[in-house]
Amino acid sequence: MTGVRVAIIGAGAVGGVAAAVLAGLRQDVVLCVRRPIPRLIVEMNNAVQEVQARIATNPALESPVEWVLLATKSQDTQSTVPWLDNLVGPGTIVVVLQNGIDHVKRVGPLLRQGEVLPATVYSSGEIVAPGHIRHHELQRYVVPAGSAGEAFAKLFEGGTLKVELSDDFVTIM
Repeated sequence: MTGVRVAIIGAGAVGGVAAAVLAGLRQDVVLCVRRPIPRLIVEMNNAVQEVQARIATNPALESPVEWVLLATKSQDTQSTVPWLDNLVGPGTIVVVLQNGIDHVKRVGPLLRQGEVLPATVYSSGEIVAPGHIRHHELQRYVVPAGSAGEAFAKLFEGGTLKVELSDDFVTIM
């Protein structure tokens, strides 16, 4: 792969769909999981695809990337610290793709460096089996307007998942 290096922490419906879209855009995707899966299969847009992403299970073997997409359940955020410690460098943007509010307040203190970009996720999907995601509808993220948000939108440019920028993100969230 020659694209931007993106680590996605969490292989559920949200993380799996993001991985599929980014891999389809030829980004260099690593999927960070607690339990090994042989591969990631995503059913989306009337197609079934095996996602071209490296599966990682040991955070100690990882190094900083440009983007980290935090796609675990919010109650599992604390357990991602070993991943964050190894994946986040000074220029890394951590996009929080979780339910809830106060993403920056919750995730920011867990980072030794990097920047947090909160996001609101509009997506419907389900885990069919470990490593197999079925996406149903809606493929949109909303992030705060600004340079990090613009860069995130550019990351997904040309894909089926759209990123919208909001000048009033607090209301959206």
